[in-house]
Amino acid sequence: MALIHIGGKSYELVHENRSGWNAEAFRNRYSEVLERYDYIIGDWGYNQLRLKGFFRDANGKATKDSAFSYASDYINEYCNFGCAYFVLEKKNGGRIEPGDEDLNLLEEPVRHSGAASREAAAEVKAQSGGQASAQTGAQQAQGAQTAAKRSGEQMTDETAPPKEHHGGGRRQRHQQRADGQEKRQDGQARRRDNRRGGKHHDQKNRKPVKSVAAHEAAAASETGRSKNGGRS
Repeated sequence: MALIHIGGKSYELVHENRSGWNAEAFRNRYSEVLERYDYIIGDWGYNQLRLKGFFRDANGKATKDSAFSYASDYINEYCNFGCAYFVLEKKNGGRIEPGDEDLNLLEEPVRHSGAASREAAAEVKAQSGGQASAQTGAQQAQGAQTAAKRSGEQMTDETAPPKEHHGGGRRQRHQQRADGQEKRQDGQARRRDNRRGGKHHDQKNRKPVKSVAAHEAAAASETGRSKNGGRS
């Protein structure tokens, strides 16, 4: 069976589900971190390939989650249901020269900071393009609503009557108090003049007390004489 050579290691494709094997995607995702594992599982989700390594169960480095016996649980629990995936097994021993049917991908593994990172960025950008467009449209609509609201507030401020400054209001209130005080003083002066005029009129029409008494005494004396004369 054809082998896959990459980064000085040789692998054999031992299982493939739903045509999950893609040599170009595997070459771009491969990292030197995977060289120490005995198996590599690649699964697809949202058009992106994910690689995870596992050890043989007899390997001293194997843990519960990194042993190949756990691979089936990993696929069922952490991979998308019914996703496409593949399993590669590393061939131990010395360097194996590529055969005519073998696939020689790279002599050196691709670092994540190089082509793999650019490829991953391109895939993420293509996947999130529609979502970014929708988000941009929502932001533009929100910006238009905010601009319309601000425009309405500005029109309201322009059509509203001018606000009175505090200094002008205090001067106006002071002038009003001064006018009111002047009116009260005028009213009080008029009332005093009226009282004085009425008193002078009464005194002018009123007769002296002594003159009235003398007149009454003379009338009484004349009346007495008249009575005495009648008796005689």
